[in-house]
Amino acid sequence: TLAQRGFGADDVLIFAQLQCLKQRHEAAAGDALVQALKERRGTVLRAWRLDLDLRGRGMVSQEEFNRTCHVLNLGIDSDVLWDSLSSSGRVDNSSNTSIELSALDPNEALNLYRFAEAHLVNVGFDLNEAWQRASRGPEASSKQTGLACDEQLLFRGLDASGHGLLCREDLDYAWLLVLQSMRR
Repeated sequence: TLAQRGFGADDVLIFAQLQCLKQRHEAAAGDALVQALKERRGTVLRAWRLDLDLRGRGMVSQEEFNRTCHVLNLGIDSDVLWDSLSSSGRVDNSSNTSIELSALDPNEALNLYRFAEAHLVNVGFDLNEAWQRASRGPEASSKQTGLACDEQLLFRGLDASGHGLLCREDLDYAWLLVLQSMRR
């Protein structure tokens, strides 16, 4: 404990206050990042794909993350944000820590996972059939699969072109994100 290391009660109180301030700063910076991404692209998932995961790996390195933070005028907080988000990150093949969508926005990630599960289970894991169903739009997709997710948010997030319909590449990226999350 801190007392055993020679710290007094006042020191322990100051340390606790600093920890609390750090947590508040991380939360405020995280909220600002999510808000900036939503303002820029409409959803965190779409911003993840178009602004952060430029290599399409389903994971983002610290270098990619810092670049995007600077573009969003959040560069001053990029290290704080990275430390906060990557605490649950993992080491990728190149021995670098990476983050996944779930670290940035767990709700949008869960929405994506529910979508993928519903589509894959309902079509017997036939990706071609899953794509055919998903390409018809969110309303048709949810009627066929009984999706337990926010279809509008999901389709806006996956639609990289911004035209309101998913292409095969969009769905392939969704599967990549889901498979990456399963590797943990």
